[in-house]
Amino acid sequence: MPNDATTAIRRLRVHSGLAAGPGGFLEMLRPYRGLDMGVVTDLAACVVGVLPLLRNPTVDRELMNDLWGTLHWGRHWGLHPRGMLRSNNLITEADQATLDAWLTAMGWAIAMTLDGQDRASAVGELTDLGLDCGEA
Repeated sequence: MPNDATTAIRRLRVHSGLAAGPGGFLEMLRPYRGLDMGVVTDLAACVVGVLPLLRNPTVDRELMNDLWGTLHWGRHWGLHPRGMLRSNNLITEADQATLDAWLTAMGWAIAMTLDGQDRASAVGELTDLGLDCGEA
């Protein structure tokens, strides 16, 4: 799990599929082999690890691309009715609900941080889902 912003950014690139490496979030969805709590916990830690950078007056374009792309493709592939997992009947309704909760909580953390909210407000939903948010 990342313990600094540099490591979080590097791992986030793997999760977004834009850098090679094991255990990426989008890699978990394609080909789909089920949800992996370890992968999602690592992604959540990466999101929390970069939250301080989202408080800056300007935000790095590649960082935003990694965040946006991971959430967008996760939703599209796993939750959209014509996405590859649902259209091929590869994901259960229970896994869809879990994936939706995870993606929503990460999106909330990003949006609340960009909006200037405090860390506790930003990561509350992640914590409620049992995702370790560390001390970022």
